[in-house]
Amino acid sequence: MTPLRLRTALLCLAVLAASLAAPAPASAQETRHHRPHAHWHSKPEAVQALRLLRAGGNVIFFRHGKTDMLAKDQDGGAWPDCSWQRNLSPMGRAAALEMGKAFGLLEIAVGDVLSSPYCRCMETAQLAFGRVEAVPALAPRASGAPGSGMRAAGRALRELLARDVPPGTNTVVVAHIFNALGALGRIPEEGEAFVVRRNPAGEPEVAAAITMTQWGDLVRDLRVFGLDPEEDRRTLRPGIDGHAGQAHHAQPDR
Repeated sequence: MTPLRLRTALLCLAVLAASLAAPAPASAQETRHHRPHAHWHSKPEAVQALRLLRAGGNVIFFRHGKTDMLAKDQDGGAWPDCSWQRNLSPMGRAAALEMGKAFGLLEIAVGDVLSSPYCRCMETAQLAFGRVEAVPALAPRASGAPGSGMRAAGRALRELLARDVPPGTNTVVVAHIFNALGALGRIPEEGEAFVVRRNPAGEPEVAAAITMTQWGDLVRDLRVFGLDPEEDRRTLRPGIDGHAGQAHHAQPDR
């Protein structure tokens, strides 16, 4: 082979290798799903998400609200001291309060509110729902080999996802990216919620994903699309009419 042909062949091989190494383009659904600050674009999208939430029987997993990403958790701190932790930013606190108001306006019933003991998680839950129970096992602290903290945090969330949630109410869990990655194989942005249900095989799966900004969109869509909570109760929860509103509004003031 002549030097020219050799160089041409090597160039072709390099181009082929680069094309094979390039990541495949995301599907339209993946792009929409992971786009920050996405909005509901149609009535069916909003209806599906809202009806899932109103029907209950879900675990709603939240990654904690927005934080100051320049701050870092320090080793060796103890709960409930927040001074050694990366905490919610003012934007994160405001968004958690607005999210809690949206749950009331949308008449989404909430039962247990569980949280990692980290302050950014506990505060997100407290601001949104007015109450919270700490679950230390959700904290992604390493206790051995590399990655052990993430694996343990994933197992802790999977155990919570395996619990039965009564129809007409939802269990809320506020924790970390490591919990979602370990239990669901998903990476939520700060403040994002995954509505998790068990599939026919009994495995947890994400039925809907809702960013922190989309709760306000759902409230607006409630008015724009005319999503009637009474109709949802009649069609989705026969025999327990009014349960959702009572369950939510019985909570302490936020």
